[in-house]
Amino acid sequence: MLGDLTPLFEILERASIVLTPHLVAPLAGADRVERELNILQSGTFNVGILGVAATPVAARFLEWWQDRVYTHCRYAITAGMHYEQRWLDLVPALFGDVHVLRDPSYNVGHWNLPDRALTVDGDRVLVDGEPCRLFRFSGYDFERPAAVTRYSDRLTLENVGPARMVFERFHAALERHGYGETQTWPYAYGTFDNGVPVPAIARSLFAEMGDVVGRFGDPLQTGPGGFYEWLNQSAESEPARPGTVTRLWHALYQARPDLQIAFPDVYGADRQGFLSWTSRGCREHDVSDHFLVPPVAGG
Repeated sequence: MLGDLTPLFEILERASIVLTPHLVAPLAGADRVERELNILQSGTFNVGILGVAATPVAARFLEWWQDRVYTHCRYAITAGMHYEQRWLDLVPALFGDVHVLRDPSYNVGHWNLPDRALTVDGDRVLVDGEPCRLFRFSGYDFERPAAVTRYSDRLTLENVGPARMVFERFHAALERHGYGETQTWPYAYGTFDNGVPVPAIARSLFAEMGDVVGRFGDPLQTGPGGFYEWLNQSAESEPARPGTVTRLWHALYQARPDLQIAFPDVYGADRQGFLSWTSRGCREHDVSDHFLVPPVAGG
């Protein structure tokens, strides 16, 4: 839901970058610390709306941000990443001419709904008595509308007050415009061109390789020299063969201390035991059996 953004554009006439914080005041209540800690992990600023002007400062910011999120736009809290928005925490320190917009009518969402006085007046949504500029439906699940958001179980349609009407109107609009049908469409980047689903571990490996991935070209295309072939090659820098521990399974092995304990000599005495486990590993990690390695004959 979007209201009049004229005030934001007016700010951009005198500032290069406009950021909107998740919170605009200290939280109260029994869960105040828990909720603020969650924001610290997610990032101070929300990218539901971001303002940039046609200035050299804004251009430098966008170039910097593009470089950082090219390979570091992931959900990895322990690594300090929450997709693209954690990077914005650095912006006020790294760039001048930044305006932090502390207006509660922007980026109203599940993280601040309990702390903002939202009312509905006909077609108008008001926040603290002012027109709501942007209402966020982050984490909204069309199939579970009563939950409000998948990111928190503390809010439901039953306890969000007048905001209930906003969520119900949003759901009706999604239904009216065919959102349910779109959920049956396949994800364009979910499979290699041979139809094999891309495992999560393959995405992690690709992201960690840095600029060298350019040699693969389109990572979803199979064939000689491609990323799919690379995943299925031996992790021991030798030609793939029956009984090979491939790069994909080696990566899963390295990510699982329990596997390292169970199969300490994965390239020697425990090789066959580990490769036998990979059938189970396909189920545990949602890996297609196309990545299974043929056993050694008679092994």
